[in-house]
Amino acid sequence: MKPFISACMIVKNEEVNLDRCLRSITNFVDEIIIVDTGSTDSTIEIAKKYTEKIYYFEWTGNFSEARNESLKYPNGEWVFIIDADEEATEKMQKDTRSFLKSVDSEVSQIMIPNINFLDIDLEKTEIASNGRFFRNGKVKYENIVHNQPVIEGEIEYADLPLNHYGYIWTRYKRKQKTIRTSNLLREYLKENPDNLYYLIQLFKTEKIGKNLKEYYRLGNKIEKIIIDIVNRKKIKYKPSPMENEFLHIWSSTLNNLNYLDRAEYLAKLGTRWNPDCFFVLGSIYEKKKKWESIYDLSNNFLKIINFYINNSQLITWSSTAIYRKDDFHIYKYNALIEMKKFKRINEASDLEIDIIKKHTKKNIMISKLKDSFVLSDNYREKENILTFLKKIEDIISSDENEIFDFVFNKINDDENYLGLILELANNDFSKDTILKMIKRIPKNFNGYIRNLLLADLSIMNGEIKNSVNNYKKVLKENIDFGKYIKQIIDDILIAGVNINIDPVTIDLYEEYSEKKSLLFDLSKYFNDFEISLFDYYLGNKFLFFKISNLNIIFNNNKEIFLNMIERNSMIEIFDNSKKGFILYKMYEASKEIKNYELAKNYLWESFKVNPKLGDIKEGVNEYIWEYPEEFNSFYNEKDEIYDVLNLSKFYHCSNHLNPLRTLRESSILYYVEKIPSESIRKDLYYYYKENTNIIENYNLIDEETKYSIIKNFDSFDYFSIKRIDSFSDNNFIDINNLRLDTNNTENAVILNPEFIEFEDINKIIYGYKNIIILFNLSDEYKCSPFAKYFWDLMKFKEFKKYLAENNNFILTDEYIHQKIILRINKNNR
Repeated sequence: MKPFISACMIVKNEEVNLDRCLRSITNFVDEIIIVDTGSTDSTIEIAKKYTEKIYYFEWTGNFSEARNESLKYPNGEWVFIIDADEEATEKMQKDTRSFLKSVDSEVSQIMIPNINFLDIDLEKTEIASNGRFFRNGKVKYENIVHNQPVIEGEIEYADLPLNHYGYIWTRYKRKQKTIRTSNLLREYLKENPDNLYYLIQLFKTEKIGKNLKEYYRLGNKIEKIIIDIVNRKKIKYKPSPMENEFLHIWSSTLNNLNYLDRAEYLAKLGTRWNPDCFFVLGSIYEKKKKWESIYDLSNNFLKIINFYINNSQLITWSSTAIYRKDDFHIYKYNALIEMKKFKRINEASDLEIDIIKKHTKKNIMISKLKDSFVLSDNYREKENILTFLKKIEDIISSDENEIFDFVFNKINDDENYLGLILELANNDFSKDTILKMIKRIPKNFNGYIRNLLLADLSIMNGEIKNSVNNYKKVLKENIDFGKYIKQIIDDILIAGVNINIDPVTIDLYEEYSEKKSLLFDLSKYFNDFEISLFDYYLGNKFLFFKISNLNIIFNNNKEIFLNMIERNSMIEIFDNSKKGFILYKMYEASKEIKNYELAKNYLWESFKVNPKLGDIKEGVNEYIWEYPEEFNSFYNEKDEIYDVLNLSKFYHCSNHLNPLRTLRESSILYYVEKIPSESIRKDLYYYYKENTNIIENYNLIDEETKYSIIKNFDSFDYFSIKRIDSFSDNNFIDINNLRLDTNNTENAVILNPEFIEFEDINKIIYGYKNIIILFNLSDEYKCSPFAKYFWDLMKFKEFKKYLAENNNFILTDEYIHQKIILRINKNNR
């Protein structure tokens, strides 16, 4: 009987693949033809197990010649072209014969999908359809490499997938194959330099071989050819399968290189025929933050991809789109999240929810949703976000007991545990609350906290003896509570059982809360979303959750932090101790976004409700509203505020120094708006000299600077130099152990211009023949209790210009380690 299907193969050294291939086709082909082009391994022995029709052909370097040689021998009605590194799928084995018997007599070629495996784990794949079944005698091959069939008759498509393992390459195999292929392609292109098909094949080969210089050269050349074709054909342009591949590969490369406009043009062109280009276009839109475009693109992709899934045999170029189709469900909902259209994300179907839950990129979406939840100040938005999150992830419920069980089980150190208990006690110090807290304390936890609560509970119940015993146990375990507990025990022993005593927990809360906005740190145990969720569920009842959440928002986005509090008048819900810390955060947020007028107001308000904030470093003094200070002589209310500081962050502010410092900016320098009065400055000088190293640090000069100052005197008589320094009345220069005694005042060194009255500088400049001024370009001077002025490099240039224009001095300067040495020479006046 005449064979119906003849399989034709050309092989060389395919002992690794051949058995798998032949075994997969024996049950549906009638004849196997093998043409060997020079095998030196066991290929022939393997082939003989399946067929006797083995022929030999000397390799000429031309694939089409070898392929056409194999077509001389088949007897079947249909010829099946297959390579040794391929394998028939179960579907192909099952359906091929019945399909071929059903096709019209005019059909001469059947296109089928090739599934290309790209990794050793067989997880990464792409698909490309090509002609593999031909009527015998109706086909021949042309071209030396990537041989192409030339057929007589019509083409039909069939869903008969063929697996291909040839792209799972080792480094050595890749190098071997790309060198061989690229040499053949270049040989062909010598005679046909503008053949687009072979240019793209060489382009792909150079990419595989990682010959990037040639890959980029070819990519640019092919791009220009295709754009020229498009411009000539306008809307009639339809890419070949090879051009389809190029549009995807090259637009992806341009996108990775951030040539976004070029990449977008090619990807858009490709989306009309190649679904893979949708992925490139989506990435470009993401970089350009065109979220609406991503959303529309996702919907368009999801509409067309089913056509390709159901007709994969029509994909005649390498494609991964149908295997990555679910990515666009993620892109679609990520775009809605970026656009803050949270109501619409809940329109997702059950099928979409199921896809998202199983998707490997689900966590990216969840992270975006949680970030949006944290930073949203809109209750309805949060509700919509939470509704969607609960569909794709397990989220803790709003049950109060469940939340506090969750919180108490996570905290594992004494300080935070005590802080949480104090906050809860302040919120609702009832017997029931205390009992619940006692029950939640883990057995392995430090006993003093449990005993403290038991003692307080006994006080509330009038059980004085029990309370004294438990307070004594607390003292043994934590002596720091002595000043609270000893007083209470003494009161009980003296006054007896009838005394009305507040529990120790209340005293602890009142003292601790003056120094800290929160008595425990939730962020040590819970992420931003969890804390924000606690606030969403219970923040109105337990304000410490709300403060914890505000701290998170403050750390993430200062403007949202300010808007959330101001828009909702949230500040009014807190007591004064908490309100002070919130206002202080508002000061810091306003300062960071450079709204200094607002920052100044919030800092003042924070001192008003919590005066302890006026001495943050030491916590000894309180803000007193009236300080002995005066406006800087340089003050002009029209000058903009440059910064607002709380000096008590840096050092202890006595009752003589206002911690609220406003800095303003003139055209030639920065200055302090108000400074301590002259008599107070002297007191402050002696106080800081005795108790700190502030004064000493101002006079420290490194060796390089020291010798640069001396060098600037060159021909001066060292013994005619006077030091001008607001901190010294000595008539000598003492620069890090270099003492220069002075007898007259012809020349001067000004070491600390930041501290001298501006008028005094002018008097000095006019009073001396030569002056050396050492400017310190350091931010630390704006925090000094004594500084009146300070400079950065730009302001120094303006100051120097001002001196030159107004006095006709000769000015030279030298920059050393954030210091500038300015020499003023008046010889030529």
